[in-house]
Parts: sequence; structure tokens; C-alpha cells
Amino acid sequence: MQSPENVVERRRKEKTMLRQRVTTLEEDLEKGVSGGKKCRPFPSKHPKL
Repeated sequence: MQSPENVVERRRKEKTMLRQRVTTLEEDLEKGVSGGKKCRPFPSKHPKL
């Protein structure tokens, strides 16, 4: 078993990484919209949000 501190630390890191990824995706979306290009930021295997 891992110690609770390790689990908490890992969860915090994962949340931070996810937040950064979401921010990057949102910025890409805004660039695509403002550029007027038809860009599909997500691969087709993902369901539409």
C-alpha cells in the first residue's frame, strides 16, 4: 500500500496536468475559431462535447 501522502500528492499533480491540458485545448479552440479555419481539435473517435 502507498502512504496517503503519496496518493494525495499524485492526485494533485494529475489535477494540475489535466487543468493545463484543458487550458491548452481551449486556447487551440479559440485560435481555430478566430483564424476562421475549420479545425477539428479532437480525433473523430472522441464523442462530440
